[in-house]
Amino acid sequence: MASRGTFPWMRRIAVAYGAARMPRRAVHVAGFAAAAGVVGATALSPVHLDAPRPIAAPRTVQDPATSQALPAAMTVDCDGVPRTLRLVGLGVRTVTFLRMQVYVAGVYVDERAVSEPHAAPAAELEPLFAQWLERGVPCAVRIMPVRGTDFGHLRDGLVRAVNVRAREARKAGSAYALTDVAEARLADNIGALKQLFPRGSVPKGHLLDLVVWRAAGGAYTLALAYDEQRLGTVVCGAEDARAFAMPMHLLLAYVGARPDISAPLRASIAHGLHEGLP
Repeated sequence: MASRGTFPWMRRIAVAYGAARMPRRAVHVAGFAAAAGVVGATALSPVHLDAPRPIAAPRTVQDPATSQALPAAMTVDCDGVPRTLRLVGLGVRTVTFLRMQVYVAGVYVDERAVSEPHAAPAAELEPLFAQWLERGVPCAVRIMPVRGTDFGHLRDGLVRAVNVRAREARKAGSAYALTDVAEARLADNIGALKQLFPRGSVPKGHLLDLVVWRAAGGAYTLALAYDEQRLGTVVCGAEDARAFAMPMHLLLAYVGARPDISAPLRASIAHGLHEGLP
């Protein structure tokens, strides 16, 4: 019988078979070690890579009447300065005697202004928000339709709300004077607001944001955004803090009783400011 040394081809087959069973990465490393003249190389340990950690989703708050949810915070750009606004309350807007649900509205305030609780019943929210806006505190309203609508309906609803506020301002003893100058400016501002709205539908669950702030020079700005993409701005100069300004009163329409946009929204804001933010 021939000796094992007589058949070198058998050893070559064994070596090739062992290399084929070795993981590809280990073969490359082992070959590199052999080529480099490394003596006494040991078997490679498997490498375990940690799975990437999932990005935490932003916290949301659910409206009890519609089960629609809005984020607890939003970031806005006010004249190039990013501001974080906190949700202080949300509620459903209903219309007609059938109480048909139209959209959920959430009101947001600069987080620095709401770091401490505020005792503000629902009937007294408007003076508090007016004071914030006069001091330059950014505030916002986020609208989320609960049924399909279109930009025209949303635009007309906002214009009606401003006109209701303007009629109240024309009455004697109003806190905000609607002078001849303010009347002319209001007409221009409403026209500019209408121009910001594109044509088309707004499906359920999409977002329309109204962000209002007062710059250091005294002018009020209304920024309109759809699904967090800005559509444009309306700037309203004011000769003094007590002059009627369209951006300011559009936001106050959501926290005041005139017009009555949403009683659940006002109640939620009052609770959030006093008992703790949603």
